Amino acid sequence: MRVHNSSSGIKAGILIWAFGFFAVAAIALCLPGCSLVSGTLRIERDFPEGLQQSQDEFVAELFVDLNKNSDFKDNKDKIKSVDEVGFVFRAQNNRDTVPDSTAHGMIYISKTPIRPLTAEAIQASPSATRVLEGLVLQSGYTNIDYDASLALEVNQSVLHDAVKDGTFYLYGIADESDFNITIDKLTAVVVVTAEL
Repeated sequence: MRVHNSSSGIKAGILIWAFGFFAVAAIALCLPGCSLVSGTLRIERDFPEGLQQSQDEFVAELFVDLNKNSDFKDNKDKIKSVDEVGFVFRAQNNRDTVPDSTAHGMIYISKTPIRPLTAEAIQASPSATRVLEGLVLQSGYTNIDYDASLALEVNQSVLHDAVKDGTFYLYGIADESDFNITIDKLTAVVVVTAEL
Protein backbone atom coordinates (compact mmCIF):
# COMPACT_ATOMS: atom_id res chain seq x y z
CA MET A 1 0.00 0.00 0.00
CA ARG A 2 1.36 3.41 -1.03
CA VAL A 3 0.84 6.52 1.07
CA HIS A 4 0.63 9.88 -0.72
CA ASN A 5 2.05 12.95 0.95
CA SER A 6 -0.68 15.64 0.68
CA SER A 7 1.84 18.50 0.75
CA SER A 8 3.52 17.25 -2.44
CA GLY A 9 0.27 17.77 -4.36
CA ILE A 10 -0.03 21.30 -3.04
CA LYS A 11 3.57 22.10 -3.98
CA ALA A 12 3.03 20.72 -7.48
CA GLY A 13 -0.12 22.84 -7.85
CA ILE A 14 1.72 25.98 -6.79
CA LEU A 15 4.53 25.28 -9.25
CA ILE A 16 2.09 24.70 -12.11
CA TRP A 17 0.20 27.93 -11.24
CA ALA A 18 3.42 29.96 -11.06
CA PHE A 19 4.67 28.54 -14.35
CA GLY A 20 1.33 29.34 -16.00
CA PHE A 21 1.34 32.92 -14.66
CA PHE A 22 4.83 33.64 -15.98
CA ALA A 23 4.03 32.03 -19.33
CA VAL A 24 0.95 34.25 -19.76
CA ALA A 25 2.96 37.34 -18.74
CA ALA A 26 5.71 36.51 -21.24
CA ILE A 27 3.19 36.03 -24.04
CA ALA A 28 1.45 39.30 -23.17
CA LEU A 29 4.72 41.20 -23.37
CA CYS A 30 5.31 39.86 -26.87
CA LEU A 31 1.87 40.72 -28.24
CA PRO A 32 1.66 44.01 -30.17
CA GLY A 33 -0.33 46.69 -28.35
CA CYS A 34 -0.27 44.78 -25.07
CA SER A 35 2.10 46.23 -22.50
CA LEU A 36 2.40 45.37 -18.86
CA VAL A 37 5.23 47.87 -18.31
CA SER A 38 4.70 51.58 -17.84
CA GLY A 39 6.90 54.41 -16.66
CA THR A 40 6.75 58.04 -15.64
CA LEU A 41 8.09 60.77 -17.90
CA ARG A 42 8.78 64.35 -16.79
CA ILE A 43 8.61 66.73 -19.74
CA GLU A 44 9.82 70.32 -19.44
CA ARG A 45 9.13 72.99 -22.05
CA ASP A 46 10.87 76.36 -21.74
CA PHE A 47 9.38 79.35 -23.52
CA PRO A 48 12.08 81.62 -24.92
CA GLU A 49 9.58 83.80 -26.77
CA GLY A 50 10.38 86.80 -24.59
CA LEU A 51 8.19 88.98 -22.41
CA GLN A 52 4.52 88.10 -22.08
CA GLN A 53 2.79 91.25 -20.93
CA SER A 54 -0.89 91.43 -20.00
CA GLN A 55 -2.81 94.49 -18.94
CA ASP A 56 -6.42 95.57 -18.71
CA GLU A 57 -6.73 96.50 -22.41
CA PHE A 58 -4.73 93.59 -23.85
CA VAL A 59 -3.93 90.07 -22.65
CA ALA A 60 -0.94 88.15 -23.99
CA GLU A 61 -1.64 84.77 -25.53
CA LEU A 62 0.89 81.96 -25.23
CA PHE A 63 0.56 79.04 -27.62
CA VAL A 64 2.05 75.87 -26.12
CA ASP A 65 3.16 73.00 -28.33
CA LEU A 66 4.61 70.14 -26.29
CA ASN A 67 5.22 68.23 -29.52
CA LYS A 68 8.41 70.28 -29.88
CA ASN A 69 9.75 68.23 -26.97
CA SER A 70 11.16 64.94 -28.33
CA ASP A 71 10.21 62.95 -25.19
CA PHE A 72 6.56 64.03 -25.50
CA LYS A 73 6.47 63.55 -29.26
CA ASP A 74 8.05 60.07 -29.11
CA ASN A 75 5.64 58.87 -26.40
CA LYS A 76 2.45 60.78 -27.23
CA ASP A 77 0.58 57.71 -28.51
CA LYS A 78 1.65 55.69 -25.46
CA ILE A 79 0.44 58.14 -22.78
CA LYS A 80 -1.94 56.43 -20.37
CA SER A 81 -2.48 59.44 -18.11
CA VAL A 82 -1.35 62.99 -17.43
CA ASP A 83 -0.49 62.96 -13.73
CA GLU A 84 0.67 66.52 -13.04
CA VAL A 85 0.97 69.80 -14.89
CA GLY A 86 2.89 72.58 -13.21
CA PHE A 87 4.49 75.87 -14.13
CA VAL A 88 7.69 77.58 -13.08
CA PHE A 89 7.69 81.29 -13.82
CA ARG A 90 8.63 84.80 -12.77
CA ALA A 91 5.93 87.46 -12.86
CA GLN A 92 6.32 91.19 -12.40
CA ASN A 93 3.51 93.40 -11.17
CA ASN A 94 4.29 96.63 -13.02
CA ARG A 95 1.91 98.81 -11.02
CA ASP A 96 4.44 99.62 -8.30
CA THR A 97 3.61 103.32 -8.21
CA VAL A 98 -0.01 102.74 -7.15
CA PRO A 99 -0.81 102.40 -3.41
CA ASP A 100 -1.91 98.85 -2.53
CA SER A 101 -0.95 97.67 -6.00
CA THR A 102 -1.19 93.94 -5.18
CA ALA A 103 -2.58 91.93 -8.10
CA HIS A 104 -4.36 88.60 -7.74
CA GLY A 105 -3.39 86.56 -10.75
CA MET A 106 -4.92 83.58 -12.50
CA ILE A 107 -4.22 81.50 -15.58
CA TYR A 108 -6.79 80.28 -18.10
CA ILE A 109 -6.34 77.47 -20.62
CA SER A 110 -8.09 76.93 -23.95
CA LYS A 111 -7.75 74.45 -26.80
CA THR A 112 -8.58 77.22 -29.29
CA PRO A 113 -7.50 80.88 -29.48
CA ILE A 114 -9.80 83.46 -27.89
CA ARG A 115 -10.66 86.80 -29.46
CA PRO A 116 -10.63 89.62 -28.60
CA LEU A 117 -7.61 89.33 -26.31
CA THR A 118 -9.13 91.04 -23.29
CA ALA A 119 -9.65 89.84 -19.73
CA GLU A 120 -13.41 90.21 -20.12
CA ALA A 121 -13.51 88.06 -23.28
CA ILE A 122 -11.32 85.35 -21.77
CA GLN A 123 -13.36 85.11 -18.57
CA ALA A 124 -16.61 84.97 -20.56
CA SER A 125 -15.41 82.47 -23.19
CA PRO A 126 -16.97 78.98 -22.97
CA SER A 127 -13.74 77.49 -24.35
CA ALA A 128 -11.54 78.95 -21.58
CA THR A 129 -11.14 77.32 -18.17
CA ARG A 130 -9.42 78.76 -15.13
CA VAL A 131 -6.63 76.36 -14.12
CA LEU A 132 -4.66 78.45 -11.62
CA GLU A 133 -5.94 81.03 -9.14
CA GLY A 134 -4.96 82.75 -5.92
CA LEU A 135 -1.61 83.98 -7.20
CA VAL A 136 -0.65 87.02 -5.09
CA LEU A 137 1.61 89.44 -6.95
CA GLN A 138 3.04 92.26 -4.87
CA SER A 139 4.66 95.11 -6.76
CA GLY A 140 7.92 93.98 -8.33
CA TYR A 141 8.90 90.39 -9.06
CA THR A 142 7.32 87.18 -7.75
CA ASN A 143 8.88 83.77 -8.40
CA ILE A 144 6.59 80.75 -8.56
CA ASP A 145 8.08 77.28 -8.35
CA TYR A 146 6.59 73.98 -9.45
CA ASP A 147 5.12 72.99 -6.07
CA ALA A 148 3.59 76.44 -5.54
CA SER A 149 1.85 76.27 -8.92
CA LEU A 150 0.43 72.82 -8.11
CA ALA A 151 -1.00 74.19 -4.86
CA LEU A 152 -2.82 76.95 -6.78
CA GLU A 153 -4.34 74.71 -9.47
CA VAL A 154 -8.06 74.30 -10.01
CA ASN A 155 -10.00 72.27 -12.59
CA GLN A 156 -7.14 69.76 -12.84
CA SER A 157 -9.07 67.27 -14.97
CA VAL A 158 -9.66 69.93 -17.65
CA LEU A 159 -6.01 70.96 -17.49
CA HIS A 160 -4.78 67.37 -17.82
CA ASP A 161 -7.15 66.62 -20.72
CA ALA A 162 -6.05 69.75 -22.59
CA VAL A 163 -2.38 68.95 -22.10
CA LYS A 164 -2.65 65.31 -23.22
CA ASP A 165 -3.05 66.33 -26.86
CA GLY A 166 0.07 68.50 -26.64
CA THR A 167 -1.24 71.86 -27.87
CA PHE A 168 -3.12 74.55 -25.95
CA TYR A 169 -3.28 78.29 -25.25
CA LEU A 170 -2.53 80.02 -21.94
CA TYR A 171 -3.75 83.43 -20.74
CA GLY A 172 -2.61 85.19 -17.57
CA ILE A 173 -4.85 87.88 -16.09
CA ALA A 174 -5.70 89.38 -12.70
CA ASP A 175 -8.88 89.98 -10.71
CA GLU A 176 -8.27 93.72 -10.73
CA SER A 177 -9.66 95.68 -13.66
CA ASP A 178 -6.49 97.76 -14.04
CA PHE A 179 -3.61 95.27 -13.95
CA ASN A 180 -0.26 95.24 -15.69
CA ILE A 181 1.71 91.99 -15.40
CA THR A 182 4.80 90.77 -17.22
CA ILE A 183 5.93 87.14 -17.27
CA ASP A 184 9.53 86.96 -18.41
CA LYS A 185 10.50 83.37 -17.54
CA LEU A 186 8.18 80.43 -18.02
CA THR A 187 8.59 76.65 -18.04
CA ALA A 188 5.75 74.14 -18.29
CA VAL A 189 6.41 70.85 -16.48
CA VAL A 190 4.25 67.86 -17.42
CA VAL A 191 4.43 64.45 -15.71
CA VAL A 192 2.82 61.58 -17.61
CA THR A 193 2.52 57.82 -17.27
CA ALA A 194 3.25 56.06 -20.54
CA GLU A 195 3.60 52.51 -21.80
CA LEU A 196 7.22 51.54 -22.32
